[in-house]
Amino acid sequence: MSGTLEESPILDGPLLRGIISEDPLLESYSEIFKSETGLHMVELPPEHSVIRHPDFSFIHGTPDRLLMNDEGELVGVLEFKTFDNSSGGFNWRRADYWSQLTHYSWLYEKVSGKAALRNFLMVASAGFGAWSSLVDCLQSGDPYGRASARISIDWREMSNPADTVDKYDKVHAPKLIDFWKSYIEGESVPPVDHTESCRDSFPINKDGPVKLTDSSSKEFVRLVKLRLEHKLKADDATTERKRVENRIIQLLDGHGAAENDNFKVSYKTSKGRKGFKQSLFKKDYPNIHASYIKEGAPSKRLTITEKT
Repeated sequence: MSGTLEESPILDGPLLRGIISEDPLLESYSEIFKSETGLHMVELPPEHSVIRHPDFSFIHGTPDRLLMNDEGELVGVLEFKTFDNSSGGFNWRRADYWSQLTHYSWLYEKVSGKAALRNFLMVASAGFGAWSSLVDCLQSGDPYGRASARISIDWREMSNPADTVDKYDKVHAPKLIDFWKSYIEGESVPPVDHTESCRDSFPINKDGPVKLTDSSSKEFVRLVKLRLEHKLKADDATTERKRVENRIIQLLDGHGAAENDNFKVSYKTSKGRKGFKQSLFKKDYPNIHASYIKEGAPSKRLTITEKT
């Protein structure tokens, strides 16, 4: 392949399960995958584990495996995921996973000059107890046969890969390149949109309410009125409403509140909800309680109150 290649870092935390179990599980299922698809899994060597676009080095990817046919030709990419199915089955329509696979397939074509026409998403599913047993076995160096037997592995092949990758090349990749050049290399702030990642980029890190200046107050008041109008319209587009909210949060400039004679705005972090994995509790550990308390992630909430 051409282009820049480099070794990827090892990550910790929530990715630990996938990092520890990926190689042994893929190795144990490689022959089954070969018998059903006719393709061999090819592991990238450490020095090639990150592939970079030959023209835009900021565009990179870390495919879990490349796929090779019996003639020795590389024909596609495989992306591997682990999934805890304690609360339900895997959603094979997850857009983020298929987008990731499409990105890797497109990047592979750019780096290798070959079409990626056989691309797969593979998912290993099991309950919390099975994953815990497997990780413990792998970390201790013990055989993991009994634990791995409780892991279910399935895969799906990308539909219409030529059209999917071509659309990514013509529609999405140019946006990615333009964003990088405009806002990363250009060192400017991108416009506010409706996404949660945009909202998360505006932390609450200042005491007291924000002091609205004459210049900022005009836009702030206009946006608050617009947001109140959206609240009254049950069928109003959620995307536009969230974009307006995020712009209001941006204008708060790190403060958690603002007010004038007509309204009061607050923005604060609320505690995540706690849930109980009832079915898993009954099935595996009827005498244990605290281990199965699940606390949701903290969330922030924007509140606007009209004054009377």
